[in-house]
Amino acid sequence: MKNVIITGANSGLGFETAKKIAANKEYRIILACRNMGKAQAAKEDIIAATGNENVEVQIIDTSSFESVHNFAKNIIDSGIRIDVLINNAGISPMRGTGLTADGFDIVFETNYLGHFC
Repeated sequence: MKNVIITGANSGLGFETAKKIAANKEYRIILACRNMGKAQAAKEDIIAATGNENVEVQIIDTSSFESVHNFAKNIIDSGIRIDVLINNAGISPMRGTGLTADGFDIVFETNYLGHFC
């Protein structure tokens, strides 16, 4: 089984990508999202639409280096091999301004730095 991680997979393009890939039951999809409630709902929708039960939810907030590191540690500790990584999470500059706990602009850290820290 191939493992696919998609950040920001609870809505929009990330959700549609996850659903499309999940249609092939040879893939395990890991929805990497910051909102567990929305991620759980997306998981249920994807399973209902595709019949693929191999859909998981993991918490990650790409506007926080600590969250990204915790996510990476959880994946490493689980022994899951990453076959595909889709860095989709992001926010619009219209949605928020200010600095993260790490001292970076929230849009910059969420959309760019968080995926590569």
